Amino acid sequence: MTNEQGLPSGKFGWCISCRAAANLYCKHTRHPVCSFECKQRHIRLLEEALASNDEPPSVTTPRVSQTSGPNTIEEPHARDALLVFNKLCQLLQSKDLDRKLDNVYDVRKVLLGLDLIHSCLENPGQTFVHRREFVNAIRDSLCSALLKFAVSSEQKIFSRTVSIFHLLFLHFREHLKQTIGVFIDNFFLRMLDSGNSEYDCKYSILDFFDRLSENAEHILEIFANYDCDIGQKDICVRVIDSLSSIAQGKFQKSDHNSLLTSQQMTSLRRQALEIMVKILHNLNRTIEAAVKLEALAQARLAESKQERANELVNAEYESRNELELTHNSSEVSALQQQPDDQMVASESMDAKQQM
Repeated sequence: MTNEQGLPSGKFGWCISCRAAANLYCKHTRHPVCSFECKQRHIRLLEEALASNDEPPSVTTPRVSQTSGPNTIEEPHARDALLVFNKLCQLLQSKDLDRKLDNVYDVRKVLLGLDLIHSCLENPGQTFVHRREFVNAIRDSLCSALLKFAVSSEQKIFSRTVSIFHLLFLHFREHLKQTIGVFIDNFFLRMLDSGNSEYDCKYSILDFFDRLSENAEHILEIFANYDCDIGQKDICVRVIDSLSSIAQGKFQKSDHNSLLTSQQMTSLRRQALEIMVKILHNLNRTIEAAVKLEALAQARLAESKQERANELVNAEYESRNELELTHNSSEVSALQQQPDDQMVASESMDAKQQM
């Protein structure tokens, strides 16, 4: 590979200063250089540029900002990550994608953007999860794009959207309570109960609930955050009711027969039943584990109380023994002193008689 000057690439590309083959890089700026002279020249140019903007010259890593906002991130890796993530969200929010996606190019562009978003959210890391700038970008940009694709007739796009929403639930549910409630109640459950949604759409939604049911804590969190909240809808109850209706043959009614075959109905019934069984099994296992932990805690508490009582009994027994030993020793000393006193008294009597 050669550059515009016809020079071959070095280990790190081409020198940022002279465009020669770069086998080195500057540890301060992370830019490829070919020699120490080019490094010094590049740093000098950076210092002059910073000085012209009335900023202190520095080529070290920027410090962490004390304020928040997308324009105040000073860590290079976080700033670049936020910039890339915002660009991906803007790609999905393009006005060209608001119309029906009949063009293969538009479908591929959306799928590529969704795949990249999925890769970013699959292993987000602590910086991504807890920084307010990333959470705001997800809430303001990504969720609005997902709402648009949640009603897409393109199965691949809808499936990617459901997968991304599952990742948002896993990693960002503490920041997206209202958004998660809107998705589950107004999109997933309505599409699952609707007679106008196709088999692939229903299957993707059931697969989402199947993945949620693998962890009983997720179901319990949904129940605690929505069903137990007066200001929220009973989402957990609605999910169970919908799964129960499907398992009992809801899709065999006339309003679903036009879009679903008998094999597809059987498949959906089986999947809904398996999800309910998994939910009950995991909840029962969680309850049993909690009961065992409580019993173990009670046993340990009783054991500690018994040990404490035994220690008190032993301490009291030892104190009594010490008192008895002290009393016995005092009596022995008193007995030892009595013969000496009698001997002194007899000697004094003898002396008087002799006189």
